[in-house]
Amino acid sequence: MAQATRTVPAPKPPTKADIVRSLPTDMPAAEVVKKVEEAGLTISTAHVHTIRSQTKRAASKGTKGKKPAAKKDSKPVAAAKAPKGPKARKASKKRAAPKASGKAKKPSKAEFVMSLPITTPVKEVVAAAAKAGITISENYVYIVRNRSKKGASTKAEPTKVVAKPSKAKAKARAKAKSEAPAHKAPASPAMSHEMVFVRLALDIGLQRAKDLLSAVDDKIAALVAAL
Repeated sequence: MAQATRTVPAPKPPTKADIVRSLPTDMPAAEVVKKVEEAGLTISTAHVHTIRSQTKRAASKGTKGKKPAAKKDSKPVAAAKAPKGPKARKASKKRAAPKASGKAKKPSKAEFVMSLPITTPVKEVVAAAAKAGITISENYVYIVRNRSKKGASTKAEPTKVVAKPSKAKAKARAKAKSEAPAHKAPASPAMSHEMVFVRLALDIGLQRAKDLLSAVDDKIAALVAAL
């Protein structure tokens, strides 16, 4: 009897979704469209993004549903006896101390700008921020620096303490005021001319009064000689 020949079915051509999933996810959508067109199919960039998002969702759902398998040969670890005394306190303190994180905290944009000297050119500040992985504009640098200047100007200035004069200086000032000649008002018409002259002489001093009188005598003598 003749043996029956089996016909092998031809492989199915890949679909659009199969081609998109087979390509790297970081490949631009425009290049993916070209690859699909090379396979004789037509697709848009929006359709590429839709297929990729559906694939990501399906992958995330599959990983969430799985649970880690428990090890069969795992044995319970016996709890170590805690030491007693001062050593136990030191050990507990060491355990309680939080571990320092290896990664340094990334500064904010404003903190980065204020960390540089204010005399640094704005373009250099923007370039330094870009090297540190921070994206800022020149206008942002001006805004942060203006705010820092206003904050520094609004701070309260230290109050000046006025030193009080010592007791000796206060007494000396009071004594000088009491000894200083007082400028009295001119005498009333009822007061005699002699009293007014005496008071004026005492105010300006006797020697000065004599000098003035001698000067008056000289002027009178000159006027008489001229007649």
